[in-house]
Amino acid sequence: MARMTIALLLLAHPAAGAWRRVADLPFGLSDFTATVVPNFGEVEGRGRIVIVGGCDEDQVVVADPDDIWPFCPSVSNKVLLYDYAADKWSRGNNAPRARYRHAAATDGHKLYVLGGRNVDDGLVPQTDVYDTHTGKWRPADEMQTQQPV
Repeated sequence: MARMTIALLLLAHPAAGAWRRVADLPFGLSDFTATVVPNFGEVEGRGRIVIVGGCDEDQVVVADPDDIWPFCPSVSNKVLLYDYAADKWSRGNNAPRARYRHAAATDGHKLYVLGGRNVDDGLVPQTDVYDTHTGKWRPADEMQTQQPV
């Protein structure tokens, strides 16, 4: 079966009750995080949508006798920055590790990226912090991993 990767982005305008098409992603991705960082860089109120990691190839479906599951054969560590005022994409500094199916949160200036899976479909225990003032990454304390109950 043929598969197609879509790099389309729509931006919601809740006050207007409408959606508008904005600049396409530079390349297709899935299973990434997209986080609004309202105070990106040195200027208050200069927001960006920050996309980190994801699967940058079509996922492969694996079937074994007990289960069927998809996995990603190529995982990205790329960072994309969307300037919604200018409707333009740019590249940020790559994250220290590739991951997909992860989570991200912001405090308004820094972006915290945690968890997810690597290209071997193993869990990623590290948390990485992206400082939007400097554009640099630093490791946070490793997450505590627990054994399944």
